[in-house]
Amino acid sequence: MNLLFLAAISLVMVGIMPAFAESQTHSTDGGTLDVKLDYDEIIPGELTTLRTDFINPQTQKTQVHIDWTFSVSKDGEIIWGPTQLSHTSEGFLKNLRYEFESEGLYTIEFGVEGILFQPIPQEVVSFDIAVGDVVPSSAIPEWIKNNAGWWADGTITDSDFLTGIQYLIQQDILSVPQTSVTEGQEKEIPDWIKNNAGWWSQGQISDDDFLNGIQYLIGIGLITVEQQLQTQTLAGEFEDADFIHKTSGTAIVTIAGDSKTLDLTNFETLNGPDLYVYMSADKSNKDFVELGRLDKFKGDQSYNMPDSVDIVKYHNVLIWCQAFGVLFGSAELSVVGN
Repeated sequence: MNLLFLAAISLVMVGIMPAFAESQTHSTDGGTLDVKLDYDEIIPGELTTLRTDFINPQTQKTQVHIDWTFSVSKDGEIIWGPTQLSHTSEGFLKNLRYEFESEGLYTIEFGVEGILFQPIPQEVVSFDIAVGDVVPSSAIPEWIKNNAGWWADGTITDSDFLTGIQYLIQQDILSVPQTSVTEGQEKEIPDWIKNNAGWWSQGQISDDDFLNGIQYLIGIGLITVEQQLQTQTLAGEFEDADFIHKTSGTAIVTIAGDSKTLDLTNFETLNGPDLYVYMSADKSNKDFVELGRLDKFKGDQSYNMPDSVDIVKYHNVLIWCQAFGVLFGSAELSVVGN
C-alpha cells in the first residue's frame, strides 16, 4: 500500500510556488474554510501537481495548522483514499501530486477534521475536474439539480424551468442525445417528468432517467434546441462595492467557439493593494474562478478565461482585494442581443 501511495501521490517541499493554468475555490460544506485548488493542464498518465490552500473566509488569510484527508473519485466511484489524517502547519500543500490514469470526470475531495490543533466535526470540499476531451453525460453541474428540485416543488414556474433548460442545452452545459420532434403531440408537461425532476434533485434516480424526460419535452416541442451561435457576447456595468470602494466601466465576455475572453472597457477603480479579477457565482468570494491580478487601476484591459469556466454559473465579475478580503466593485453579466 505504501509503495502504491508513493507512486500515485507525493508531497514535495519546494521553495518556489509555480503559476498554474487552472484554479478553483470552494467552501467546505460547513462554511468554516475556503479551499483553493490550483493545477496545470492534466495529461492522462502523468503526475499532476495540485497546489492546495486552506483559507480563513473571514480574514482571507491562509489558515495554519489544518488536519486533512484526501480522496479521488472517478465517474462517481472512489478510486483512491481517503488517506490517513495528515497535518499541515503552513496551511497549504505545496506539491500534492496525483496521476490521472485516463480520461473521465474526476472529483477531488478534501476532508478537514482539525484546525489549530482542535478537532472539529469533519467538513468536506470537493472539486470536479474533467480530464480529456470527452466529458461524461453524468457531468451535470449540481446547481442544475437545485433548479430541478425548485421546479418540482413549485418554487419556479414551468416557463422558467423550460427556458433555463433550453439555454443550458444551447450552451452545451447540459448534454442531451439528439431527439426528433414529433408533430401533432399535445404540448403539456406530464406529471412523471416533474416527479422525475424532484427525485433526480434528491439523488433517487440517475442522470439518464432525468435526461429521458428532457428528451420527451424536446420531442413534443416544448423545448426548442437551435444551433448555437459561433460567437456570443455577455456584458454588465460595474457597480461600486460601497461609498469608499468605487469601480466603474463595462465588463464584456466574448465567447467564440471554445475561447472566452473578458474585456474591461472604460474601466476605473480605487487604487488598492493586491487586487484580483474573479469570475464568481455571486458578489462574494465563496465560489469563484481567479483570472489573475488586476492589470491596472484605470484603462481598458483584457483577460483570457480558462475553457472550463462555466459562464452561466460564474456570471459576476469581481474586483477583489485578496490582502484584506474586500470587494472593490462587481458587474453582473447578461447576454447581449439575440
